[in-house]
Amino acid sequence: MKSLAQFLVVAGFCLGTLGAAGFGDTVEPAAWPLIVTGIAGLAAGGTLQRRRANADRTESAKGEGSQRAQFDTALAAVAAGVAELAEAAGTKSAEEVREQIDHLLGGAYFDLTSRNEEWMGLLGFADYAAVWDGVAGCERRLSRCWSMITDGFPDEGLAELPGALARIQTAAQAASLVQA
Repeated sequence: MKSLAQFLVVAGFCLGTLGAAGFGDTVEPAAWPLIVTGIAGLAAGGTLQRRRANADRTESAKGEGSQRAQFDTALAAVAAGVAELAEAAGTKSAEEVREQIDHLLGGAYFDLTSRNEEWMGLLGFADYAAVWDGVAGCERRLSRCWSMITDGFPDEGLAELPGALARIQTAAQAASLVQA
């Protein structure tokens, strides 16, 4: 079906171009049939390509190795890391928390955010924006915590962790509402 769709698009474009070339000072007799046939070929090819893409997307959304499962796993890993950070704030030194933030931002957070365009395609723009609001808010809070600890204000930095946890929980809740 893929090659048929591509053939229809190419043939439709060529026929449409030939038909369009027939419109000059005097209209060639075959101009209208060629341009109409070309437009029909483009429409048919485009429709077939869209159906194939939708079928592929539906098929890839199923199963453990699906794009959606990968997204859910990556988001859950970040949420677990942030929850661990928030719990550790009372028991670990500020320096240990800062190192743990480094590890999280360079690991699980990077894995999640480096595929943001892929996730936008999966979720759709509106749902992606709802989820990414929490993801970005959490990242800002973690970076702020890291900076404050580094600058010598550990208590103020550690105070940012509950807000980071709340933001990633908001993202996870928004993601759970998305039907992808």
